[in-house]
Amino acid sequence: KETTYSFRAIPIGGYVNIEGMEVGSQVENGFNSKPAYQRFIVLFAGVFMNFLTAFLIIFSIAQVSGRMEYEEKAVIGALVKGGANEQILKVDDKILELDGKKINLWADIPEVTKEALDKKELSAIIERDGKEEKLVLKLTKDEENNRVVLGISPKSKKTNLSFTESLIFAKNSFIYLGPFSAASAKL
Repeated sequence: KETTYSFRAIPIGGYVNIEGMEVGSQVENGFNSKPAYQRFIVLFAGVFMNFLTAFLIIFSIAQVSGRMEYEEKAVIGALVKGGANEQILKVDDKILELDGKKINLWADIPEVTKEALDKKELSAIIERDGKEEKLVLKLTKDEENNRVVLGISPKSKKTNLSFTESLIFAKNSFIYLGPFSAASAKL
């Protein structure tokens, strides 16, 4: 009956001032006059709501945004606009070989470009429309990360998540039990 509620312009964090919570306070029916289990419930509820809010935010983002899935094969999904290879390569080109090394997966490409830090170009064999083509690709120096890049991205697709998948995604993104995980609990 004597509770004051308010809305904040920026609802981050929280502030609760419970009557009788101050050390040494002897307010009748105040916080410190309640049994320990009731005080624990009140304090736990505040912390729990912060975790619940974070979980719901992650869940909502997963529901709205879905999940990006990248193809493992070395198939070009996008080219950097204005990049050095924009006029040479095309979306859906499959990279078969770079600098004489066979490329099976997208993950093989950075391994080859790591070794080409001093080069300006790489020879390549690609598959375009079912035909193999030999090309010379230009490398762009990424000074910030001390590497060279081709200006390409893998093929990807956005997958919408179901309600259950979003819950699992939020749980997996939110909860980390480290050494106390279910896998390590199996003795």
